[in-house]
Amino acid sequence: MTNTFHFKVQNPAYSSAIFLLKTMNLKINIIGIFLAICILCKGNNPTWQADTMKTKLSLLEQAVPLPFHTHLCEKPWEGTDNVSVFFYYEPIFEETLKTRNLPLELKFLPIALTEMNNDFDTNNRCGIWSLPAFVAIKYGLTVAKNHDERFDIVAATNAAAAYLEDLYVLYGNWWAVILAYANSPAALNAATIKHTDKNLNVWDYYEMNLLNNVAVIKNFICCIYDFSTKEKMQTAQKDSCVLIEIRKPVLRSLFNDSLQITPDILSKLNPVFRGEIIVPSDKHAFYIPHEKINLFSRLEDTLYDLTERFLHEKKEQIPTEKQHGKSEKTYIVRAGDSLHKIAQLFGVSANDIKNRNHLNTDRINIGEKLIIPLTNSKSSTVQKTTAANSQNSDKIIHRVRKGETLSEIAMLYRVKISDIKRWNNLKNDLIIENQKLIVYKR
Repeated sequence: MTNTFHFKVQNPAYSSAIFLLKTMNLKINIIGIFLAICILCKGNNPTWQADTMKTKLSLLEQAVPLPFHTHLCEKPWEGTDNVSVFFYYEPIFEETLKTRNLPLELKFLPIALTEMNNDFDTNNRCGIWSLPAFVAIKYGLTVAKNHDERFDIVAATNAAAAYLEDLYVLYGNWWAVILAYANSPAALNAATIKHTDKNLNVWDYYEMNLLNNVAVIKNFICCIYDFSTKEKMQTAQKDSCVLIEIRKPVLRSLFNDSLQITPDILSKLNPVFRGEIIVPSDKHAFYIPHEKINLFSRLEDTLYDLTERFLHEKKEQIPTEKQHGKSEKTYIVRAGDSLHKIAQLFGVSANDIKNRNHLNTDRINIGEKLIIPLTNSKSSTVQKTTAANSQNSDKIIHRVRKGETLSEIAMLYRVKISDIKRWNNLKNDLIIENQKLIVYKR
């Protein structure tokens, strides 16, 4: 599955001429051909190209200003090969930005910063959001040699959005926010103070090369221009991915070969899972291309069995996810949750949760993963409470539709496959059309 290509800011006259010819239904029309040639000739005029781009940018401008400069018409911006990865995560970017009332244009920042490269690791900045280590830690991410959540796209997106929100409170100007994010607030402040008398605009930073990363200015504007105006961007197929539950360890090579997923696609979708063996994790989601979900459902148990057999023959211990501690639990924030409600559920204080997750405020987001510190006695109490809650949740009778799988039903109601099997006394994942399943919707 490939969906990679380069895209450039090209002569806007070309598309105008082609449109004119198409409206003629390809009929031989001397006047129409003459006009098309005139448009193409006019398009070769740099002044006309600049005016056209300037006009389009003014129409695209929303919360973040898009000031035109002739630098945009010089060497074309090459864009990124990771367009398909952007499309995978675009809905997550937009939802996270909406939650914090941030401009949706900021979803293009990962492309402008790192070209959506999951393996980006330069000058202590990592992941597609180019997060510095100290910023990541401040906003609750784990940064360690063998476990770096800056490569977890969902977790990094939440941290980046929180950082952008705080930067806007500090500066009140979106270009100052972008430059501070791409460099550092200290670097931006120093450059601004040094040239206070010049009343700098955003392109002054670019022309005078006042910061280490001024390329983000051109990249960001060109990215918005390309994605909004190029036919390739408008018609590109947006491959979708789907969340699955890995219940037991699986050999990565076996997983790739059986589901016919290329290693680079699997790595781009799941940058946190880096070993030869994919280990189940309560804290990190695992994604595969949507068209592979039925194949995974059919082969899931076989993948687990073959992996277990392989490890047994190699006399290797079956790995398990490293726990945060015997007295800790991971909780995913749901709609309607608050820090105090979660604390009450687990029998701990809100301050304990805030301290363990490095939270500065009581604000939490839907989908955010929290580490809950528990004592042994509280841990057993929570297990009983959780079991009781499943009985008090909304009971639903789901009738299986043709071609439907347990995995799809689990995702529909946001529950685990193992729970559906337990509620319905299922010994395997086999279900049939019109079969009735009990589901407790949380």
